[in-house]
Amino acid sequence: MKKVLFIPCLLIILSCSDTDSMRIKLGENFYLDYAPSGHAIITDSIRRYFIDSEIIAWNFDSIFIIAKQKPFLSIADSIKRQYHDIRHDRLDALYQKTEKYVYWIIDKREGLENDSTDRKLSCSLKGPFSYADYWMHRKDLDVPEALKLLKTEKKHFDSPVHALIYYLFNSPRKTVVE
Repeated sequence: MKKVLFIPCLLIILSCSDTDSMRIKLGENFYLDYAPSGHAIITDSIRRYFIDSEIIAWNFDSIFIIAKQKPFLSIADSIKRQYHDIRHDRLDALYQKTEKYVYWIIDKREGLENDSTDRKLSCSLKGPFSYADYWMHRKDLDVPEALKLLKTEKKHFDSPVHALIYYLFNSPRKTVVE
């Protein structure tokens, strides 16, 4: 009987918890967060956006955060220049078909070295890069080759309970995209 009561109580507690618990900590006050649209975004502890829009893949270690982004604004602007009076649904369809990506590197060492306060929020954001430039900068910064971009799934959860259930039964980040 106790087990039967425990599960509903646990679900109620989790559904009432803060959605910040579903943020993924990337080290040194950086987080992978999700916009209401379900797109992954990288923020800091006070929710300043470092890489917004649609992050296709990402990974991190103690020094670096790397990300592959499909830049919505630049793609949408390009489509709007080509088709002046385009409807929103058609714009979205053309955006989905577009295979344009940019790459980013966040070097967290600058924030670690300049830690005169407790905030540790400064960093060196590098990008957006083309694929070739991204690899050139990775080599210049000595980003470990073992740090690979892992695919991000576009997910939107109505509550932390839905997210918890999903992540308990799925392994969404096993696909390397490099």
